[in-house]
Amino acid sequence: SASNEDALTDQSRQSFAKGITARLVMALLIVLWVSPNIFIYVQLVTPIPIPKQPDDNSGWESLTSAGIEAETSPYIDLLERGVAPTQTELTEAVNALSPVYVLLDLGLNNPIKVPIDYTEIFVFGEDFHNQQAIVKALKIRGRLAEEEERFGDAADCYLQAIRLGFAARHGGYVLQQIGGSAVASSGMAAAYRLRNFVPIPESVRIIDALSNVRPDLESVEVILHRERIGGQRNVGWPGHLAQILDELREEPESAMAASVLFERRNQELTELRLLQLEFAVRAFRLEKGRLPQSLTELVPKYLSAIPADPFSANHDPLKYLLTENGYRLYSVSKDGVDDRGEMSTWEGQLSDLGDFQLEIRYYDE
Repeated sequence: SASNEDALTDQSRQSFAKGITARLVMALLIVLWVSPNIFIYVQLVTPIPIPKQPDDNSGWESLTSAGIEAETSPYIDLLERGVAPTQTELTEAVNALSPVYVLLDLGLNNPIKVPIDYTEIFVFGEDFHNQQAIVKALKIRGRLAEEEERFGDAADCYLQAIRLGFAARHGGYVLQQIGGSAVASSGMAAAYRLRNFVPIPESVRIIDALSNVRPDLESVEVILHRERIGGQRNVGWPGHLAQILDELREEPESAMAASVLFERRNQELTELRLLQLEFAVRAFRLEKGRLPQSLTELVPKYLSAIPADPFSANHDPLKYLLTENGYRLYSVSKDGVDDRGEMSTWEGQLSDLGDFQLEIRYYDE
C-alpha cells in the first residue's frame, strides 16, 4: 500500500542519513588521528637549517692556541703544588708563559665565536680545559704582580679572565655557556680579593673596566634554538622526535634548561655588578676616610649610575646597608625579597631564600 511504501522510504532515508553521519564521524576521527602524525612527519623531514659559520673567527683560533700553549706548559700547575712559589719561580713561569698572554690579547681583540659542527655529537671538555689553563696562567702572572705590590696590574690579569669567560661562550651550546660563566666567576673571585689593596686611581680604572665588560650575551632563546639544531642534526630523526614529544610534556626539559640559564645569567651579572660596587665603595672610603651613607654618593665620580639588581622584578638598584662593623652590599636574589643582606652559607648554588653577597659567595675561593 501507499502508506507502507512511505514508511519504507522514511526508513531508507533515516538509514542513509545514519550511514552518512557514521562515515563523516569516522572520517573526522581519521583526520584527527592522522593530522598530528602528518604534522610530526613534516617536522621530522624538515629539520632546522644549519647556520652559516663566520668567515673570520681569528679570535677563537688565538684563544685555542693560547689554551694549548698553557696546558702543555710545565709551569701551569705552579700555584697548585702545595708549596707557595718564590718570586723567582713566579718570574720564571711568567716569562715562559708569555706566548699565552700574547695569544690571549690577540684573541680577546678579534672576532670570537664557538665553532660548532652540527653533524657531530658535542662532547664538553676540551675547550673548557683550555680556558681553565689560560686562567691558571693569568693567576700566575697576577700572583707575581701581587708579590711585587703591583695590585692594579694583578687586577688587570683577573679582568682578562673575566673577559675570557664572557667572550669564549659566544655561539656555543648550553654547557659552553655554563663553562664560560665558571671561568668569569673565577676571575671575579680573584679580583674581589684585591679590593682592599688597590690605590684610588687604579680602583677608578678597574671600576671603569668592569662597567665596560658589557657582556654581549645571546638571548636564552637563541642558545636553546642552537641546542635544538644540534639535537636534530647530530642524532637524526630520533633526536628530533624526542624534541617534539618533549614539547608535549607539562614540564619540558627545554623549559628547565631555560630556567637554569636565566638563573645562572642573573647570578653572574649580579656578581659582576657587586664587584664594581665593592671597588667603588673602597675607593670612596680611601679618599674620604669614611663609608658612603648611600650608594648615591658614588655617583658620578666612581659610577655613572647605581647598577640595577638583575634579580629585582622592578630593576631596583643593588642594596647597600651600613652595619656596626662596616657595610653590606647585596642582591635580593632568587626570591626577590630584601632580607637586609642575610644569606645562608654558599653551597655551590643560589639558595631559594635569603639574599646574595660576594663575601659569602667567595668565602672559600
